[in-house]
Amino acid sequence: MWQIPSKHLGLQQVRNSLPILFLAQIQPKCPYPLGPLPVVWLVLSCVGCAWLGKSNIVAGENANGGPILTGKGRLTFIGTVRRVDGLVRNIEVFPEVCEGLRNISEYSHLIVLYWAHRRDNSEERRTLLVYPKRHGRKVETGVFSCRSPSRPNPICLCVVELLKAEGCDLTVKGLDAELGSPIVDIKPYVPHSDSVPDARVADWVMKGPST
Repeated sequence: MWQIPSKHLGLQQVRNSLPILFLAQIQPKCPYPLGPLPVVWLVLSCVGCAWLGKSNIVAGENANGGPILTGKGRLTFIGTVRRVDGLVRNIEVFPEVCEGLRNISEYSHLIVLYWAHRRDNSEERRTLLVYPKRHGRKVETGVFSCRSPSRPNPICLCVVELLKAEGCDLTVKGLDAELGSPIVDIKPYVPHSDSVPDARVADWVMKGPST
């Protein structure tokens, strides 16, 4: 259905808490402040302020002499895909974070990040090279150079059209998540900052689906 994994790296599969691997400097407002460090999130822009309480941290130094922290952080899912009808998906946002949807109906499109839960296993999370067959690509391609859900952190991204927002439920069009897929984050789509009309892309990406 997606891409065919071909080569892997060694990563331990982690269940239940569903942590993400990250390379980042710590946000000063997180529970364990390390001083006035600049915020540099390389995976997600502070997904719930990654929980570092019991993370395995290895400190290093970047090119500017600042600290680089690598390890495991824990994220919290904010909702789930409750209904699938063709290109339309119903997202249920959990009550404890539902207030975060206030004023979301002011936007026509959203950026939705979701967890590819069917790829959350040791084999798929070791995948680094795939054949993006949905785009007719017959050359091994790095997972960071394509949208394969098989990757160290199975986080997927879609720009969707917001059809309806009612309470804690969102009805969107264009989300390729499956029934039961956990939602990692929702952000408004802002054309003047999120669109780069003259961006260079690989030729093969223009073939096949948009995601």
